Amino acid sequence: MVERFKIFILSISMLLLCSELTAQQNRRNLENQRKELNKQIENTSKNLEKISKIKKQEADKLTSLKEKAKSRSEQVSGISSELNVISTKIEDNAEKITENAEELEKIKSAYKKVLMLLYRNRSNFSAIDIIFSAENFKEHYLRLFYLKRLQKKYYSMAVNLRNEQEQLISEIQNLKSKKTEKKQRLKQRKEEGGSLNDALEKQENQLKELKTKEKKLQKELAAQEDYKRKLNNKIESIIKEQIAVSKHSARSYESSRNRNSANSNNAVEDFSSNKQFSELGNAFAARKGQLSKPLKGTIISRFGKQKHTLFDHIYTYNNGIDIKASSGAAVRAVYNGSVVSVFTVPGNGNAVMLKHGEFYSTYSNLETVSVRRGDNLKTGAQLGTVGKDMNTGNYLLHFEIWEGKNKEDPEDWLN
Repeated sequence: MVERFKIFILSISMLLLCSELTAQQNRRNLENQRKELNKQIENTSKNLEKISKIKKQEADKLTSLKEKAKSRSEQVSGISSELNVISTKIEDNAEKITENAEELEKIKSAYKKVLMLLYRNRSNFSAIDIIFSAENFKEHYLRLFYLKRLQKKYYSMAVNLRNEQEQLISEIQNLKSKKTEKKQRLKQRKEEGGSLNDALEKQENQLKELKTKEKKLQKELAAQEDYKRKLNNKIESIIKEQIAVSKHSARSYESSRNRNSANSNNAVEDFSSNKQFSELGNAFAARKGQLSKPLKGTIISRFGKQKHTLFDHIYTYNNGIDIKASSGAAVRAVYNGSVVSVFTVPGNGNAVMLKHGEFYSTYSNLETVSVRRGDNLKTGAQLGTVGKDMNTGNYLLHFEIWEGKNKEDPEDWLN
């Protein structure tokens, strides 16, 4: 009977050893994949951040160029309007000169007609002839007075028209000079506007290229995060294997104890028996919301689906919480339990899993481990020290709580 029991124990031990070796090999492979993936994600995130900054700078440049192009366009429009006003003024002055010339010709014609009426058919008349041809002095005086007034009137009209003509000609010359200057400015502004339009088109093309690169990197990051999520699922399967192995070991141990009651006086406290398994689980559940943190620090990453720090439409997934602490901080058991596994989580350093009845707590990213599989621990027992995160450079503890095969939000359990 004893011999059979030894063979049974040996078989169970071999089975557990093979399972443990296989799990260790799987964990090593996953760890290598995880490390490589973390590097890829880190590089992609850095490239995305860099491109996002460059894109913002280029977008600002594009906005500035658009404002300059708008200003140049407004200047061109203003100069064109000024040219139209000058051209209209030149045309008006030219038309006025023509009208004045016609008016001057009319004055000359009228003046000739008056003289012809005064002199009638006489030739070589003078003012004296006209005066002394009158019948009396009064008539002589009136004729002289009328002649002088008429001469002054036509003379004054002719002088005014000539002055106005000169003024109009001078103004036309000034307007033409201004028009030439405005045309030169208009040409310059149009050339500047053309250069700005070329720069604007180039800037828009650069921005399009950056947006294309950004979308490509976003897809790469999303694919990497998706692969990371799948990898986490594999890691979860390893944890579930650990749970299954620990349960199988507990059942085998309980069965062997029942068949060998003579060896039941074991002085070591055991948390694996069915009764204590149930009692410990109930006691753990009763402490929900009252458990102390596994170490002193600040929670920087919470449980579940979280938005990416750079892009709102990209999400990361966390099976637990991440607690930032100081270098060398001690990591402690949150409650009584037995160590069911000491293993390595890819990308999170060493890890310890404790069983609290049907509940499990895992402590990942440990730099040092001070417990072994099979140890029965009390609340607050030191498991090891916190490790340094390879991506952030901070000292972080990744902490998870499971009820059977279901993940729990650790913050709901902590005080």
